[in-house]
Amino acid sequence: MARILIGLSNAIKKNEEYCITGWNEQLCNALVRNGNDVLVYIPNYFHKYIFCGQNNLKKEINETALVQDIKNFNPDLVIAFNNSIYHNISNIVDCPIILWGADTDTLWNQQDLIKKNVGRYLFFCFSEQEMKPRMVRYGIPKDKIFNVRVATDLHNTNIKQDKNISFIGTNFAIPDKFSNFIQEFSGTNGLQTVVRTIFNDPFISKERILDMIKNEPDDFRNAFSKISQDDYILFFSGEKRISVLHAVSDLGLNLYGVDWKRIHDILPSLFACFNKQVITTAQENEYIYNSSKICINISHEQTKFAIPYRVCDIMASGGCLVSSRTPYFTNVFKLDTIPQFDSPEAAHDICKKLLDNDSMRQDIVAQCNDIIAKSWRFENRFKEIEQILNINLLNNSKGTLKILKPKKNSFLRFLSNKKL
Repeated sequence: MARILIGLSNAIKKNEEYCITGWNEQLCNALVRNGNDVLVYIPNYFHKYIFCGQNNLKKEINETALVQDIKNFNPDLVIAFNNSIYHNISNIVDCPIILWGADTDTLWNQQDLIKKNVGRYLFFCFSEQEMKPRMVRYGIPKDKIFNVRVATDLHNTNIKQDKNISFIGTNFAIPDKFSNFIQEFSGTNGLQTVVRTIFNDPFISKERILDMIKNEPDDFRNAFSKISQDDYILFFSGEKRISVLHAVSDLGLNLYGVDWKRIHDILPSLFACFNKQVITTAQENEYIYNSSKICINISHEQTKFAIPYRVCDIMASGGCLVSSRTPYFTNVFKLDTIPQFDSPEAAHDICKKLLDNDSMRQDIVAQCNDIIAKSWRFENRFKEIEQILNINLLNNSKGTLKILKPKKNSFLRFLSNKKL
């Protein structure tokens, strides 16, 4: 049995409380099922900024009480996604600290501190392809970084499928720096060259782009030189996602997630597919995937060399996975029958074909279910982590789960309770 403190990267608020959602909930439940005590640190309760910050506490948080709560729990292991955890955690615990990437490294917290104290941490990546860039970024020794892939706790419940197609995900916001750059230089040949180039190859180096625009006006080149590769890699993920969803909207799409209201007056035919139900729990995800004939995955650029959480969830369910193309799927799953598309038009054609062919769909579902059962359960990952850490995560008992709640400073608590 192990005591594990888990710092989430982000959370969704529901009924005035922040929730452990989706994949994180599955991870916590699996740890508890296997006899571990889990304490969950939700940064939304404690931090001023969730991404790209220094894990600074909100002014009303009683830091002394927070530190004491962590010390009282006395963790055997700390897992911090995106390094979202109490900013001084390394000095108040003496156990291993795992930094696990829920998002691209550009969104991680306390990046300079990680580089300075890199030997204090272990690093988990969801794919081997993520390891080298992370090693370069933070100066991580080879013996401190490990490939620990995603897993799923969902299952095929064999329920009635009353939805043709479903998608659960976010309508991505546009990074400000690159957005401002586009607004300033719209209508210019230079901007069209840059946009077209990045759209086709988001990971192209900044140096190559600067070489391509070397004959453009000085103000244009100078403005682009101030934009980092981190600013533009993810820029077109939202456009690509919306294009695919719009293409299949006429086939019976059910759209779930956050920030989709922004499209109501731009693409009303797609917004008409949006379901206002807020999906937070693993059980809700499992129900939607199982009650759908087809479940679409449209990968974010940051998951180009890894597997999005939803992929394993869909493969474990009764819904048929249809995904944007990535060679990584075939290499990892050793299965070339997962339908993959390269364009919105191809996505429409694949979905139409599968909706018209029940047996083809069911064959794909059966193959995917088998692959998940063999090597993509959390128990598979716990065995791998046990070997890395020499810590016992698989026990014949049941553990406990608790969310760490903040305590306010006494003066601020007095003000909030004072009757005016």
